[in-house]
Amino acid sequence: MKPGTVFVVIASLCAAAYVVFRVGFASIIGAIFSVGWAGFAALVLYQEAYQPVALRYEVGEHSNFILVPMMLAALKQINKWKPENIQEYCARITRKPIELLREGGFWIEDENYRGHHLFGIRLPKHADIGKIKQQLQKNKISVSVRGDALRVSPNIYNSESDLMKLVKVLTN
Repeated sequence: MKPGTVFVVIASLCAAAYVVFRVGFASIIGAIFSVGWAGFAALVLYQEAYQPVALRYEVGEHSNFILVPMMLAALKQINKWKPENIQEYCARITRKPIELLREGGFWIEDENYRGHHLFGIRLPKHADIGKIKQQLQKNKISVSVRGDALRVSPNIYNSESDLMKLVKVLTN
């Protein structure tokens, strides 16, 4: 296992917990099991109808005990690094890219109201999300699409130059 892999696992778990906290568990479960579920990109496009028969009650409770030691190792590593140091690092590497995106007409929440390790980029009205997704893939940039916005989750494995690549793709 590469160094940092365990951290990616725990970062993913933290991101999932954040989504549950912000959106609400019932909303997420309702969206996932509704008819026409198209993945997390469509999470903001809620449907009233549910999947047929027992699928509507599926809550994903599947045991995977091999993840427990990985999660424990990740938590120990986070405690060594200290969450406040991770936030400071993420603030440092995102400051300039966010400033440039705002100048380019993108909307990003004020840093007083969001974490530095997870934020959304609301695209300008004229932006073509399909073309943006193609360019992101072409440039091997991983972000999550949420409706007409992008969810970015930088962490210790990123650098400011990684985020500047994102800025270049979005502003061209």
